[in-house]
Amino acid sequence: MDILLKKFSLRRNGVRYFAGDVVKGLPEEEAVKLAEESNGEIVLMQYKPSAEEETASKDTAKNEETAAEVTDDAAEAEGLPELNPTESVKGTKKK
Repeated sequence: MDILLKKFSLRRNGVRYFAGDVVKGLPEEEAVKLAEESNGEIVLMQYKPSAEEETASKDTAKNEETAAEVTDDAAEAEGLPELNPTESVKGTKKK
């Protein structure tokens, strides 16, 4: 479990963490105990996306894939316009 240090610092296993740091990989019991005893200065970092967020994420990924396919198909269908080099390059004759 991860915790966020809002204030002060924490030393654990020889590593010093300061305010604003996230300490990752703590055992759940230890993290809960630290958070409870800190008077709100240490916050448990628990994030589980809601069902709506998961659905929205999947829909977004699906829409992005579809948009990429449509763009690729349109590029193939249109292709490059025909080009006549002699008409494209106009001479620069000096008068």
